[in-house]
Order: sequence, then C-alpha cells, then structure tokens
Amino acid sequence: MTLLSVSAITHQYTDSTVLKEVSLALKSGETVALLGRSGCGKS
Repeated sequence: MTLLSVSAITHQYTDSTVLKEVSLALKSGETVALLGRSGCGKS
C-alpha cells in the first residue's frame, strides 16, 4: 500500500532550483533517508 506519493515536484528560490521534477512513492513499512552535507537545507 502506498502511504505517500509525489510526482514531478519542482521548487525554486529566486535564481536557484532546489528540486527539479522529483517523484517519490513511499510504501507502508519502508524506511527512507534524505542525505546531504550540513547546512544544505534538508529540513
């Protein structure tokens, strides 16, 4: 069962594209992590 699904999300701050056509489907029981260096805006 899919709990969360996003499709083709794009987001920009002024002149900087931070997400470009990101798609994701999270299923029940799955564990995922968002990785990146400190201060890069993961939260």
